[in-house]
Amino acid sequence: MKNKTTKIFGIVYSVLGLLFAMIPFLIVPVCTKKMPNGLPMPCFYTGNIEVLLGGILFGLGILVFFAKDRIMRVLLGLFTLVIGFLCLAYPLFIIGGCRKIDMRCHIYSFPALYLVSGIIMFIAIVFTLISLKKDK
Repeated sequence: MKNKTTKIFGIVYSVLGLLFAMIPFLIVPVCTKKMPNGLPMPCFYTGNIEVLLGGILFGLGILVFFAKDRIMRVLLGLFTLVIGFLCLAYPLFIIGGCRKIDMRCHIYSFPALYLVSGIIMFIAIVFTLISLKKDK
């Protein structure tokens, strides 16, 4: 793989990481209401995890940007695929969101997270497959 291609993938990962970190609280915020016991809704915790995963993806983008070894690129691609799956899994079935299906998290926030997670996983698969090819 050419160094230029690796740098492009690194920039794409970093931008997607920043975008993913901004979705739950800035772009399409999750619910801000509290439950009757005073604790935040579950989507608040999902949003916090998504911000963390977006930060990890941003860091992976920086590592991919500077990766020169083929094995390192493959491992970073696979790790990014796992992060993309976790980005999808937390709002879908690990933590979830509010119980009411008509809340803002289910209508706006989670579909945006699902979309970006799918893009992350698709790009990770493409990057990993390209990285598996022997360098010339």
